[in-house]
Order: sequence, then C-alpha cells, then structure tokens
Amino acid sequence: MIEATPHTTTTEVKSEIAEVCAQLMWEAGATGVEVVDDEIQPMPSAARPSPGHTRLTGYFDTAADARRALDWLGLRGAEAQLAAVPVKPWATDWRQHFHPVKFSERLWVAPSWDVPTVAPGAQVVVIDPGLAFGTGTHESTALCLRSIDAILARRTGARVLDVGTGSGILAIAATKLGAASVVATDNDPTAVRVAVENAAHNKISLSASTSTLEEITGTYDLVIANILAGTLIAMAPSLAPKVAAGGDLLLSGLLEEQLTEVEAAYVHEGLSPQTRVLDGAWGLLHLHRA
Repeated sequence: MIEATPHTTTTEVKSEIAEVCAQLMWEAGATGVEVVDDEIQPMPSAARPSPGHTRLTGYFDTAADARRALDWLGLRGAEAQLAAVPVKPWATDWRQHFHPVKFSERLWVAPSWDVPTVAPGAQVVVIDPGLAFGTGTHESTALCLRSIDAILARRTGARVLDVGTGSGILAIAATKLGAASVVATDNDPTAVRVAVENAAHNKISLSASTSTLEEITGTYDLVIANILAGTLIAMAPSLAPKVAAGGDLLLSGLLEEQLTEVEAAYVHEGLSPQTRVLDGAWGLLHLHRA
C-alpha cells in the first residue's frame, strides 16, 4: 500500500457496495467524493474502472481524515492510491462535469453556475455538489425525480414525506412541483443542514429534521425513500404506515436483483405493487395503499 499523504484517497470497490463506501468517505471527513463506474466516461487521461467495479476518489483536508477513511473502508494493507491534490483545480474539474439535466418537461436540475432558461411552467432545482448525497446524477435519484413528477402532475397539493433526504433534492423538487407540504428527515445532522440550505438557495422553506419515523406524526399522500435495500426492508413496519389511504410509496437505491425482496416486505405491510422502473442496474418500486 502506498503511504498516505493529503489530500485524496482513490480506490476501486465492487459496484454493489460503492454507494455505502462513498457514504463512509463522507462520514470520515471527505469534502468531496468522485464516483466513476465502468459505464461512465472518466475525465481525460483517467482509465475506466475494472468491469463490475466503481472508482471512488475522496478529497480530504488532512492526511488524518484520509487515513480514517481507509480504516473505515477496511483498506489497510490493500491497494489504494493516495496523493496531494490542490483544492482549486479539483473544484474546477467538478464544475466541468456538472451540467443542467432535464428529467421531464416540468423538471430540471442544475448547478448554481449553470442555471438554464426553461419553458414556462418548468421548474429548476439548483443543487451543487456538496456534503450530502443527491445531485441528480445517480440513477436512483433520477428515477425518483421522474416518478415524483409523474405522481404530482396528477396529484397537486399532496402531502409528501422524504425519508433519508440527503441533499434535499427530492424534497425540493416535490415542493416546486406542487406539493402542499413536504417533511424531510435524515439520520445525519449534516444532511439535514445541507438540505435546509439547499432549499433556501431554491427560495423555498423546508421542514427537515433528524426525527425518526416513530417521531413523525400523521400519514402522507406520497412517501419517498431513496436509501439501500437492507435499510428499506428493516424499516418496512415503520415506513409503510406513513402512506395514507390512497397514497403512494416510492422506494429506490435498489439494484435490480433486490427489487423482489424489498417489494415483498412492503406487500406484507399491506401495500400493493404498481410498477418497477429500471435505469441501468438500478431500480425503483412504486407501491400504493388502497
């Protein structure tokens, strides 16, 4: 293993655990995490990851933070490349790879430095890369955004609950697309802070907290949870009751082969399967309460 020096650590992991490993980098103190899988065109001069693997590059202020990330990822003694990277060029590289993305006729997501002019009635969610998961570039987030738009297009004024809000992108999109109220929750206080700040940048207010599902009262017309399969299965008994009669549940952060098991956990809680939507290897479940 190459000796650690500030400020970055780069490693390849199996793609199915890449999201978890990226989150561990954030929790270890990363100021940014670059995720490149074997289907994404990497930056110039950079090689693609090995088939079935994802390259994670974590950016850290100190060598101690970089070493902590390696400890948490269990990479002591494994292959990992560590090198000092100036902060300013890294920030510039990020900007070169974030552009406005159109998710539907009504919804765009864009970084603050490149906000497009859109058609009347369309909404732009302004999100910059930062300390919490969710900029619209990941397939699971994209699946959620499109599904939220489709549901709220026929259900304006819905009450929405966003569980595991991350950057707040889904909650902000729901608000801009006509939800009457949106409640967001995340077990990470940093994510909650970032979500509220992102909402303010979008000129909306957001009710976000670290409240558990047991602490959140009432039911909701649309419940969204873009997390991970194991977590979604474990929380089914507490999440399913949050879906109001006639309401909808969107579950994502799931690999295609995980859909059946997760769906079964919520069918057991009285919800009816509606559709499955795929984007590459990732999938979204739409369930409904009669």
